[in-house]
Amino acid sequence: MAEIVTDAPPTASDAAPTSRSPWRWVPSLYFAEGLPYMAVMALAVILYKRMGMSNTDIALYTSWLYLPWVIKPFWSPLVDVLKTKRWWIVVMQVLIGGGLAGVALTLPTDAWVQGSLAFFWLLAFSSATHDIAADGFYLLALDEHDQAWYVGIRSTFYRAAIFAVSGAVPFLAGTLESSTGLGAVDVEVRAVELAAPLAPDALPLGATERTAAAGAARGDLALTASAPVLSVGIAPRDTAEVGAVLRRARAANAAAGFYAAEGGAAAGGPADDAGPSWWTRRVSDPLGRAIAGLFGEDAPPPSATAGDLAVVALRLSGPPPPGEEVAVNLGLAGGDQSLHLVEGGERFTFTAANWDRPFLAVVQADPKLDGPTAATFRATSGNIPFAWSISFFVLAGVFLALMAWHAVALPRPAQDAPAAAGSGGAEGIAQYLAFLALFIPTLVVLLVPMTLAGIVAPRWTGPWGRLFRSLPFSGSPFAETIVSFFEKPEIGVAVAFVLLYRFAEGQVVKLVTPFLLDSAEAGGLALTTGEVGLVYGTVGVAALTVGGILGGIVAARDGLGRWLWPMVLAINLPNAVYLALAVVRPESLWVVSGAVAIEQFGYGFGFAAFLLVLIWISEGEHKTAHYAIGTGLMALGMMLPGLISGWLEDLVGYQSFFTWVLIATLPSFLVVARIKVDPTFGKKEPEDAGGAA
Repeated sequence: MAEIVTDAPPTASDAAPTSRSPWRWVPSLYFAEGLPYMAVMALAVILYKRMGMSNTDIALYTSWLYLPWVIKPFWSPLVDVLKTKRWWIVVMQVLIGGGLAGVALTLPTDAWVQGSLAFFWLLAFSSATHDIAADGFYLLALDEHDQAWYVGIRSTFYRAAIFAVSGAVPFLAGTLESSTGLGAVDVEVRAVELAAPLAPDALPLGATERTAAAGAARGDLALTASAPVLSVGIAPRDTAEVGAVLRRARAANAAAGFYAAEGGAAAGGPADDAGPSWWTRRVSDPLGRAIAGLFGEDAPPPSATAGDLAVVALRLSGPPPPGEEVAVNLGLAGGDQSLHLVEGGERFTFTAANWDRPFLAVVQADPKLDGPTAATFRATSGNIPFAWSISFFVLAGVFLALMAWHAVALPRPAQDAPAAAGSGGAEGIAQYLAFLALFIPTLVVLLVPMTLAGIVAPRWTGPWGRLFRSLPFSGSPFAETIVSFFEKPEIGVAVAFVLLYRFAEGQVVKLVTPFLLDSAEAGGLALTTGEVGLVYGTVGVAALTVGGILGGIVAARDGLGRWLWPMVLAINLPNAVYLALAVVRPESLWVVSGAVAIEQFGYGFGFAAFLLVLIWISEGEHKTAHYAIGTGLMALGMMLPGLISGWLEDLVGYQSFFTWVLIATLPSFLVVARIKVDPTFGKKEPEDAGGAA
């Protein structure tokens, strides 16, 4: 273990970059770089959706996790100065493994939201720091020839990590969810000409009789339905009668504690007895009502009649073991969508306090229904916290094994030494930190006017570099690299491009997984966790990889100028497939997979243009540092729109949200029209005959 926390001087055999084959460490290092990033960006979304968190909270919490990558360029100089890149790699991998295990430990607890978020923040900061060290180590440990030779290898294994995390881990969690469930319960609802009208006092509200033995294990419990087949009338009923039945069923479910309380309790924290905050009362609620009025689905006009109802009681045969609960998801399994859940389409839980009460699920027929039909609704249960806890423990074990391998396999190149020269030592670090304390708030204030000026007057460089140059300690060695970035010609339009090129994607990426997982009644596609792992984490990532490779090939062949507009079309227009899925809501997994593959291929192809423009912006002195600043702005451009995306979807529904996403692609086209890049940039120059390798 001493090797992890100390920096032994390199030996003669270690000093040469070729003393250890790069095959020993390049593939595993970049596989390790991709794992924590995808755990934070992708797994967290799926996990929180399966745990019952709202789309608003999912998008808000997980978008903030972009922050370490936003500010990564500001502490990257410290990684250069303090310790070696090798030391940072191994220590960060210890923290990442511990963070993954921490997520696993907190999920079965009452404070799972606060605990898991704390460890996801640890993962995010550790992963961002690991990226800095790993990329720097790659440049130090390999000569130029090997850097070029292994660039495809590192990219391939980074994408392998994306496959593993986005596909294999959700598949494992889904398998564990199914294996820890109590068996699916199907209820068929038939629309018939004549059905006995349901009265509010006829609801099955009686206490559940225990049928499982006292102290039964989870696997010995059973989930049952009051009837396997229900009938609902085709003829509509009086609205007041239908409303009375529905209100009583909802009140009974709420009184029994099947739903989490609103406010802080819903997120795993204490309820807020003080009522809505000032922000909620003055900003989010009024703005939400305005947005819902503009883009939300129109409320149907009042009617004297409504569709008939059928009610089924779902019961648990006994109390869950101490400290456990049984989460149930109920949704449409097949049949006519004219029969839909109006109560019970969300996740609900049986606990030791409410196991002896029935959960009342209510199915309503469309009042326009004019003939017999049927639909099947399925209730599934599983130990979701346990399934995801085991999955994260497995991921932590894999990562700690990678750490142990790298502690041995990573070479010790002589160039990998703390870059104290030219840094000014402790005084230089102190000056840099003082500069950052003034620079960051100044940048926050200037970022919007800088972006707007870049769009309105793209050829105008603006005063931004001079303003940053006027800050104290702006001439210190570390600060110089940051200030010089904002002194580049036409920097405003460059910043606008980096921030807005992915404006629509920053919103849609946080809601794709919830959309695939949500029930049909909530507007989603009702896929299982395992199916999401297959569709988005395997098929989608494969299409993303093919699109990215093809984008790089055509840009290298013809130059950026020829492909910039096709690529911006490719990254934006395929978002229409999600609108189509939200409207049609196909049941075929092949259709869903094909639609996601189209969108991900377009994203991979279009993202190549973004990377090339980012490289073009970074050209010149300090290109490595300037590229890091560009990636930080890129992360900010993903974080800000992502923060409100879940809130927007909760307000207007999936169909209107995906319509808005298509409108939100306009800034991307605008910045592409305004920026001017060398049309031949990226094109491979023909080699002399004698210079061919």
